[in-house]
Amino acid sequence: MENIDLEGRSARTVFVRSAETGWSVVAGLPATEIDDSARRVTTPLIIGGGLAGLIGIGIAAYFAARIQRAHTAERKFSQFLERLVDERTAALRDSVRRLYEAQKMEAIGKLTGGMAHDFNNYLNVIIGNLDLLKNRTDIDAEAADLIDAALGGALRSADLTRSLLAYSRRQPLNPTLTDLNKSLDAIVDLLERMIGEDIMLTKAFAPNLWPVLVDAALLDSCIVNLANNARDAMPRGGAITITASNVYLDAPEVANEEIPPGDYVSIEVTDNGAGMSAETAARVFEPFFSTKPTGHGTGLGLSMVHGTVHQSGGMTRIRSAIGYGTTVSIYLPRAKSNDAPPAAVAGKAAQAAT
Repeated sequence: MENIDLEGRSARTVFVRSAETGWSVVAGLPATEIDDSARRVTTPLIIGGGLAGLIGIGIAAYFAARIQRAHTAERKFSQFLERLVDERTAALRDSVRRLYEAQKMEAIGKLTGGMAHDFNNYLNVIIGNLDLLKNRTDIDAEAADLIDAALGGALRSADLTRSLLAYSRRQPLNPTLTDLNKSLDAIVDLLERMIGEDIMLTKAFAPNLWPVLVDAALLDSCIVNLANNARDAMPRGGAITITASNVYLDAPEVANEEIPPGDYVSIEVTDNGAGMSAETAARVFEPFFSTKPTGHGTGLGLSMVHGTVHQSGGMTRIRSAIGYGTTVSIYLPRAKSNDAPPAAVAGKAAQAAT
């Protein structure tokens, strides 16, 4: 193709020679027409190619965004599953631990209850004979002193066996419909004279506490035991707070416990003493377990509280942390005005008395 001048206009020509005939053919068109034709052909192609490229980029970006969203959703779902598995595993582990603790406490209770029951029968014989011997008129003063000492030791041993029987839930109970507002006020008045001047004792009882069916004397003994333990945890002084309120415990809150969901009265004794580790707190209701030095307690106080409360249809719990004090909670079931002593309590009382 060559450019030539055709009547004053630029033209592009093509020379074609035939090898057979030797003829030559010349074809020419003005350059402007060729350029216009080329533009008319190539411009749509360029625009179409550009649009196709943009569409392709858009499609690629769309699918890339979809893939990214899928990866994000997959990651979030995986994280959700991990959290769910961790929560369920922790809940299962806690349920297994609490079930193990309940079974262990039950086994210890059966063992100690059987031993305490037999030992209590022997003590009754010893105390009865010492009483008969003390009332004789043919003994001298020295013999009488020896009898008194023996009788005192036997009575203290009987107190220990009663604590063991209470822990094993075989202690005879005398449950009565109890007004806790009056009962707790009276026991706090007693504690104020017992715990010492370096301990500040405060109370916070909700008005109109629900009545409970409980052995009032044993409940007083439980509160005294808890207050004494709180005082011993604060040798340099501190504060004890006793609170009581009406609460509702739902099914998750009583899981692995021997009580049903429902209305309860909560009694809490809190101190700001040294506190204890989780391992120690898990064992405080076991009989003969004590954090006190040798010779400073039998380790039966909290076990007696545990047994008395459970035998009354309630439960006990403890919260403690080193340096943050301890709270022991008692939950007693709400009683109706026409409630009578449960058959289980009467049966266990009869069994323990034999």
